[in-house]
Amino acid sequence: MSTMSWKLLLLTFFSLSTACHAYKILAFLPFPSNSHHAIFLGLIKVLADRGHQITYYTPIEPTVAHPNITLRLTPNYKDEFLKEMNLMDLSSASVPGVSHILARTAIRFTEHYYANPIAQEIIHSSDQYDAILMESYFNQEPVSALVHKFGCVGIEISSLGDSAWINEFSGITHNPAYQVDFKSELSQDMTILEKIYNVYSIASTLVVSYFHMYSMKGIMDKYFNYTGWETRPSMHTLVANRSLILVNSDPVLSYPYPTAPHVKNIAGLNLMPNKPLPKDLQTFMDEAKDGVIYFSFGSNLKSSDVLGGAKGRAFMKAFESMPQRVLMKLESDLPDVKIPANVRTGKWFPQRDILAHKNCVLFITHGGFLSMTETVHYGVPIVGIPFFSDQFKNMLHAQTMGYGLYIRYENITDESVSWALNEITKNPSYREVVKQKSRMLRDRMHTIQEEAIYWVEYAIKYPNSLTPRSAFLTFWEKRIFDVGTFFILTIVLVYIVLQLLKTTIRKSKQVSVKKEKQS
Repeated sequence: MSTMSWKLLLLTFFSLSTACHAYKILAFLPFPSNSHHAIFLGLIKVLADRGHQITYYTPIEPTVAHPNITLRLTPNYKDEFLKEMNLMDLSSASVPGVSHILARTAIRFTEHYYANPIAQEIIHSSDQYDAILMESYFNQEPVSALVHKFGCVGIEISSLGDSAWINEFSGITHNPAYQVDFKSELSQDMTILEKIYNVYSIASTLVVSYFHMYSMKGIMDKYFNYTGWETRPSMHTLVANRSLILVNSDPVLSYPYPTAPHVKNIAGLNLMPNKPLPKDLQTFMDEAKDGVIYFSFGSNLKSSDVLGGAKGRAFMKAFESMPQRVLMKLESDLPDVKIPANVRTGKWFPQRDILAHKNCVLFITHGGFLSMTETVHYGVPIVGIPFFSDQFKNMLHAQTMGYGLYIRYENITDESVSWALNEITKNPSYREVVKQKSRMLRDRMHTIQEEAIYWVEYAIKYPNSLTPRSAFLTFWEKRIFDVGTFFILTIVLVYIVLQLLKTTIRKSKQVSVKKEKQS
């Protein structure tokens, strides 16, 4: 047998010997947001490719079919969800206001969702699973009951990083000296006044989140009434019981901060292999000798809803004066806005493939984290108009790092838009910084897909081996209020005892003196 044949035989033997055990995994992910499911589907697909059997409960039909994925399409209550919540209201709400709006709306959404027959099907199922993938830390805490029901490993997925609520249940509490919640428009370098505001931001987030978590216990008891539900541990224990927490974050894209051992970054799972552009788009971009500006506000916010009137005209006036061509995601016509000749609009564009094109020179975005990941990965500088949630912090980070600028929605004018577009396209420093960031994001020992697969399999093989004891401590125990209370009570008790002794001694002396006088 030749040397080459022996090598092939050994390689085959090694591959077979290291083949993974196929696990049965439940992905119960009811939140009706395309951006969230871009992360979920990225993970589910690589797990299915690995040979694991995935049962995927989702309200959004995935774009990927796979023999190892069993799809259970559930009702999509996105319209009802958005009826209860005006996305534009979030832009002006306070930090606790944002938490309250999201939680209040989610509670109404869960009332719809958990009552539907397909959701009840899994709640009362007799199937067995090795693990469950869920997004409970985004106002869906009742889903935690499924870990108890199936007696399996709990794996949390979060589409948001820098979250005080996630850190609370991972066992590493948020430190307001240098950590910011995703809802806070702050950097890690804060003045004393900003730190004071950050304390308020984190404290109010936790107060509102704890309040609504316990209000969701009633929903959990009402809809997750499977056989044996009476033996469930406390809500706090259920929510903390995670063998792995996968967070859509990365130190390149956000501020580095300490995490618990079972918290792992997975930013980039939404980055699928690029596809060729449609022929007309390819020609449009290839022939743009001065480059192309790409404009999109993502999947949840429609550009046509927020760019009517003067704000839309400000952008069109700026575009008309630019030498670049423009691709603009525009869901419906703007009747009072004239579209310039160098602007091409469409209801949908293949964003990743456009950003990957060498002639894409600028991305105008709302600042969602998926868009931030994609623009840094492909090395395209940005101008952002944030509206809600983590978008303000994301855009502040891009501006602080030097690869983007952001304009507040209320400050959109002819002058502000024109200045931002010209600054980015004419000053090469923005592109140089984002290219460096791109190299850092891509410079990995393993791909992010390989990292995610490894940690999921590790968590299933060794449940809760990485989960610190602190994850299960109560709010008071994490902050050693119990120890503080013990010391305070001890001091008070010692003081009382000393006062009693003092009083007793004084009275004893008085009695002795009285006896001496009588004698």
